[in-house]
Amino acid sequence: MGRWTMAVAAVGAAAALGLGACTADPGQQVATAGGTPTSTATAAPGGDPLAHELRFVACMRQQGIADMPDPVPGDTSGRSAVRYALDVMGKGSDDTFQTALDKCVSLLPPPPPEEPPTTGQLQGYLAFAQCMRRQGIEEFPDPSPDGRPRYIFLVPGPNGTPGTIAEVQNIDGIVALNLSSPAIAAAFEVCKSTLPTEGN
Repeated sequence: MGRWTMAVAAVGAAAALGLGACTADPGQQVATAGGTPTSTATAAPGGDPLAHELRFVACMRQQGIADMPDPVPGDTSGRSAVRYALDVMGKGSDDTFQTALDKCVSLLPPPPPEEPPTTGQLQGYLAFAQCMRRQGIEEFPDPSPDGRPRYIFLVPGPNGTPGTIAEVQNIDGIVALNLSSPAIAAAFEVCKSTLPTEGN
């Protein structure tokens, strides 16, 4: 994605990474990748998400991301370090980080299976799609047959250049919308209140 960050279906996650929220246990000790890794991205150990994540963090540091954070204490998702790097440190706009991520992402554990949307969530996604089309974004799709959104919003990072992608672009069946476009941004502002909130 280069100098773009991605907000997936307006839930603020990186879809390809399956980045989800997790509850921290303040009493849990902090694991650290530490040291100098001796190999690049190879098959990660199975079973333990933290073991996967430590190998991923070590790989990222070997690829030149010296400030790659350790896993967040208490987060057992195996993805807390990359989520922190993207959401808190703003690494989504860093080309060096993106290059390293491409080389190391295979070390992350598989994302947990997604729960299907509730009836209320599906109604919200449908209402959002209908609203976006009423605002003139005719390409905006309804949710997929299993109720999942089929769109992403692309947002320029701190060093991004607006207009480097089309206003609306179909990428392998997923509609990507450029939020630097005034028309897309205006439609989103009008319609965002129809989106379901977490747990609804």
